[in-house]
Amino acid sequence: MTERGVFTRSQTRASSDVWRFSVCWCVAVAVFAIVGLSACGGSDGLTEKSCEKVRAEFNVDGKADVRAQFGDHQGEDLRKADLTSADLSENVFTCADLRDADLRGSRLYKAVLNSADLRKANLTDAYGAYAWIRDGDFRGAYLIRTNLNNATLWDSDLRDAVLTGAFLRDANLTDTDLRDADLSGADLSGANLSGANLRNANLTDADLGAADLTDADLSNATVTNAWLPGFFDCDSSGAVGCDTTGRK
Repeated sequence: MTERGVFTRSQTRASSDVWRFSVCWCVAVAVFAIVGLSACGGSDGLTEKSCEKVRAEFNVDGKADVRAQFGDHQGEDLRKADLTSADLSENVFTCADLRDADLRGSRLYKAVLNSADLRKANLTDAYGAYAWIRDGDFRGAYLIRTNLNNATLWDSDLRDAVLTGAFLRDANLTDTDLRDADLSGADLSGANLSGANLRNANLTDADLGAADLTDADLSNATVTNAWLPGFFDCDSSGAVGCDTTGRK
């Protein structure tokens, strides 16, 4: 056997090891994206205790950089991180700390952000269609013109968030807390807002056509010039500036 032959086999073995490692990480991230809720708190969502464990273990094996390379940011401390225009599609940010992070223009397509802390983060012009966000904390965050079409934000906290001109078509906003949020000019057509708390929210010029507002609380919400679903009852909603002539 030639030295060249030995080198070739060795090189092939090394390449194979790298390939297997890469596949393992990709599969692990994909599996967590699918069953992450069960692995961290069950179907009722992630508990704070679970998140503390995830954060504590983020770099315990010294492979945080490797995980991040393959889109696994579970529990990572990304406070004030500059992620402008970053492609983070299908990355997993479960329990990650993204407070005050700059995510302007970033791509979060199909990203998983269960129990992620995004308080006061800036997601202006970000693209997060089909993102999965359970129990996310977006209090005071900026989501101006953010694209969250078909995204799931179930049970998320968006109090005081700025969502002016945001795209939320067919998004799942079940049981979200949108008190005092600015949704002026937002596209919420076909969105599921059942059980959502929209008290004092600004929905001026928003499109709520075909949206599901079952059990939603719109007390003192401003809906001036908003497109409203056909079943919406202005008299009992408690909303301000309600006009039934623009229904669709």
